[in-house]
Amino acid sequence: MTKSQTVAADVAALLRARHPLLWIVTKEEARVERYLTEAAQVAKYVFRTWDVAQGICNAEGAVEVWSFRFPLTPEAAARMDAGVRTIPRLLEQAKENLIGNRKDLWSFGVTAVRQQSADLAQLLKQVENAPGELAADVERAKRATDAFVAWIDTQLPSKTGPSGVGIENYDWYLKNVQLAPYSWQEEVAIMERELARATALLSLEEHKNAKLPPQLRYHAGHFGVLASVAAFTDGGPWLEALLRHLDANRRRLSSLLDDALPAVRYVMPEGGYLAWLDCRALGLGELRVLDADGSGGAPPAR
Repeated sequence: MTKSQTVAADVAALLRARHPLLWIVTKEEARVERYLTEAAQVAKYVFRTWDVAQGICNAEGAVEVWSFRFPLTPEAAARMDAGVRTIPRLLEQAKENLIGNRKDLWSFGVTAVRQQSADLAQLLKQVENAPGELAADVERAKRATDAFVAWIDTQLPSKTGPSGVGIENYDWYLKNVQLAPYSWQEEVAIMERELARATALLSLEEHKNAKLPPQLRYHAGHFGVLASVAAFTDGGPWLEALLRHLDANRRRLSSLLDDALPAVRYVMPEGGYLAWLDCRALGLGELRVLDADGSGGAPPAR
């Protein structure tokens, strides 16, 4: 039994035992949602989710595009379409549910919804020849998303409230959810000390190099400056696409390891493109560095 199957079986057992509350803390919401869906099916429950924008909806409404292989088979197209076609209805419901006055959340939200519109436009190119009504439903979802963005833009000027949860609630979150040993005030003190230390080191370096000619103090060449300006000015879409691509790769690797090599431990990082795998449970023995021709070499220096 794979790790995924074990987790789904444990959750299913808890559901059958009618536990009133399951508290799951995770950084991998998509994968845990899949476990819960499987567990709910085993326990013969209808699995639904809730959030402030969409209200209560079936979990099948989520579409993880990265998990599909293109071109889509008829079955895969129907499965994707089941989620896509719910988008217009959910966005209409969101107009009734979104009644808060927290300006920062509204400002961030419209950015996220604009990104959804861009993602749907890209998806439309990939499914224009897909079986069934998927392409038409993706187009309708994009129109509904654009209309929702316009609605948020009309609401945003009237939003003036703060979005903070308050120090007391944040301290409770640090202690009981993140299991952190520090309060908000203590974390602020740590960050202030780190900032002061970094500022002091920078001042020391500036003092040490004060008598150097200006061109030797900084090492960015002419082309480096031009490249940096271009990156910060026009590189946003490329960066966003790269981050989505890396996140999809990390999640795919995690899922493949769970299914094929459950003994290998992998903690999915929040950023970067390197994957560090703990293979000690496989009992592979002493690690050796191979020569260029593939022959065995000496153990690496420690």
